[in-house]
Amino acid sequence: LGATSGVDRFADADRWSRLVTGEPVYHDVRAWVRCAVIGRMDAGGSTVIAAHALQSDLQRDVAPGEPGDALVYHNRTWHRLGEHSIIG
Repeated sequence: LGATSGVDRFADADRWSRLVTGEPVYHDVRAWVRCAVIGRMDAGGSTVIAAHALQSDLQRDVAPGEPGDALVYHNRTWHRLGEHSIIG
């Protein structure tokens, strides 16, 4: 969403708004969390960030039996986690 290169990623103002604290938040998300970074740890070629949740909101819930897999951003792309995920 906001990490797309080569485009004006916030051009469509109907898809997002700003929190009172200034951060952009997309309208078509299930939930969001606003955090404060409390620590960083190098892990190989990556950085693990520890954060303290300051504010959150559940925009829409998932009914039992509906798809509700979590997403992970890894290697510059989004991946859906579920029964098919492989940990190795």
